[in-house]
Amino acid sequence: MRGHQLSIIAEASTPGPTGYNQKLSERRLKRVVKVLLKEGFAKEDLHPQVAIGEQDGKPDAEGRRVTIKLVK
Repeated sequence: MRGHQLSIIAEASTPGPTGYNQKLSERRLKRVVKVLLKEGFAKEDLHPQVAIGEQDGKPDAEGRRVTIKLVK
């Protein structure tokens, strides 16, 4: 997938304070971007976004994730 554009969305689950969930999803996003860069992906091919579980109404386990999609 190197050389392709990737959309990256990090989420946190709904329990907990909004500010904490925001920071948690931001840390998740930064960590995934760091790993992808280390694996050889170009910074300009990565399109990181942030989403927290509260905004999307995701329950506990479903909200704790990072979604990476190929942008066509």
